[in-house]
Amino acid sequence: ELINKIPTPTLNVPTLFLIRSRPNEGEKLFSEEWQISYNSRNPEKINPGRFNGPREPMFYACIAGEKSKTNDFRLTSCLESDKSVLSESNTKPVQYFTSGVWRLKKPLNVINLCNNEQLMIANPKMKGKINTFIKNIYNTFPSASAPFIIEFWEFICGLAAKKDEIGCEHFLSTAYSTAIFAYYREVMKKELHGIIYPSPVTNNYGINLVLKPQVVDDSLSLKSVYMIKFERDKSNLKGYNIGICSKEVPVVNGKFELTIDY
Repeated sequence: ELINKIPTPTLNVPTLFLIRSRPNEGEKLFSEEWQISYNSRNPEKINPGRFNGPREPMFYACIAGEKSKTNDFRLTSCLESDKSVLSESNTKPVQYFTSGVWRLKKPLNVINLCNNEQLMIANPKMKGKINTFIKNIYNTFPSASAPFIIEFWEFICGLAAKKDEIGCEHFLSTAYSTAIFAYYREVMKKELHGIIYPSPVTNNYGINLVLKPQVVDDSLSLKSVYMIKFERDKSNLKGYNIGICSKEVPVVNGKFELTIDY
């Protein structure tokens, strides 16, 4: 009922492709699309996440911002897929990641939960749309209701951007996403493809995207794959030397062949 009464800003994903990464186990290589897509074969391994419940597969990826210098979404994708890389207790000398380049076959309509200052500075077009949304709320709704609508949206944005999920906070963002998807499907009879939100692991400079599995199957196509190597800096054990360590190879019939070259 609450979702029915509170508008939320939407936009079309402002890019032609997405990046999704998965950490490799040592030097073990991936070779099939399903291995680097959403978890379709082992739901028992799916833990509750920012926008998914236990055993519920979702497709988490990253997109480029308007100013690439403040958002290396290839790096963001790796860090979001394995946050332990940044943990002080992690002593692995090397960590490999496999990154897939997913092309959009059609525009994706998503809920926008990006509202933090640094992300807005780096993405002025998105900021303009947010400002328009806020202005329309104040022009459309009574003065007593408008501030509550904006405050509720900002609260959800804050949950999405929070770096450390404490207690049961991630259940709130999951409940919100479940409700908003159901509202669009059952009440508005419109297609909602996903949600964009700030990347917590990059202190909200990157942009994350979460999609339902059906959207991935219908609207995305895995075009190519490459690998990135995180090698611990021996002179600074808290730092890494990071670089692409393979050729970017095409995906044919859901299969690809990678080799670690660098």
